[in-house]
Amino acid sequence: MPVKKFFYLYLLTCLSVILPFAVQGEEPESANPCLITNQEIIRTSTQQDITLVDVRNASDYQIYQIPDSINIKLHELKAKTFLKGKRLVLIGYGYDTESLLKACKTLDSFGFKTVQVLRNGIAGWAMSKGRSIDKPSIIRSVFYINPEDISQIQNNDRVLVIDLSSQKSTPLSDYFQHITTIDTSKKDATKQISKILTSNSQQYDYMIVVDEDGQGYASLYILNQNEQHLPVMFLSKGINGLYDFEVKQAAMANKKEFTLQNLKGCEN
Repeated sequence: MPVKKFFYLYLLTCLSVILPFAVQGEEPESANPCLITNQEIIRTSTQQDITLVDVRNASDYQIYQIPDSINIKLHELKAKTFLKGKRLVLIGYGYDTESLLKACKTLDSFGFKTVQVLRNGIAGWAMSKGRSIDKPSIIRSVFYINPEDISQIQNNDRVLVIDLSSQKSTPLSDYFQHITTIDTSKKDATKQISKILTSNSQQYDYMIVVDEDGQGYASLYILNQNEQHLPVMFLSKGINGLYDFEVKQAAMANKKEFTLQNLKGCEN
């Protein structure tokens, strides 16, 4: 067979394998062995015995969870002897993936067979389940992030923040590197954010949308009905909630400093 003809035949064979996945828009498999995708979980669970461990708080877990998952706090896992020797998949919110990946490496040394983390967490799973998830309670338990969790994000360089608030100066830059401001008075915010999502889906892990008070997110939830882009999280109570959190933190720090100063004074 001529070399040229052989090459074309080889190319057609490759395309016949690749194109069906490209057409279906199947979720790309993770290059990180500690990460596992929704599709990989579905495939693996039919072949092997895996245990899905949801490490979110109990109230959020009760509102929405992956079928057959169990709810165990991360710090309690080491003591769960019945899980030793099993293959575990940790499920978080999505914005806590980096901290779970660190725990994944630690747990490997405690007798667990394999420990992986669900890519994009419960938010990514919910997106893959389509348009049926429209209850406000589910949306809040899955796609909302609280102000106190902002400072715990360890991979903020992989987060794109969309600022919809009308304030000229906000504390967002103290927490995030990539912030895009949208003037909602000029254009439809949903269309603008959707365009940004499409052009940045490979660069970031997820997006956090911040408005003034957290009241304007209802119309934006539609953004999470497309599993082909990164999850969209919403900051609970908006920029005002972040301000209130910082005020409380400052008050606690001042109280602690005041107490320490008094204690030092008693020693003299």
